[in-house]
Amino acid sequence: ADPHALALADIARLLPLKTVTRLPSGIRELLGIVGIAGAVVPVYDLRALLGYAAANPPRWMAIAATMPVALACDGFDGQFRHPREIGTEPVDPQLSGQRKVLRTTGETRPIVPVASILATIKSLARDGASQKER
Repeated sequence: ADPHALALADIARLLPLKTVTRLPSGIRELLGIVGIAGAVVPVYDLRALLGYAAANPPRWMAIAATMPVALACDGFDGQFRHPREIGTEPVDPQLSGQRKVLRTTGETRPIVPVASILATIKSLARDGASQKER
């Protein structure tokens, strides 16, 4: 109900979500792992990473370009080629931060900050590993 956009430069592949093998983990955003082209890749729920509640099971996965991580999402509306339509808007009127957005006919979609999402995943993995050591 709240469409977002992913920058093509941030994504290596977009695929239908395969069967995810669940893993015991204290990281609620980690859905499990999938095999892709001979590699085992962790799958994280992009909705949860963006702070949304789970709704329907995700149907797609976007493989990050900079590290072997899949971001599971609900839908794929198509590919947009509108470099002139990318702008910024305030994240919150109370804050001074800005976020990138894609403006298309009739709607504005926030562009997912994949680098920040991957940093969050690294932090979650690091925190999860340190909790196991305790």
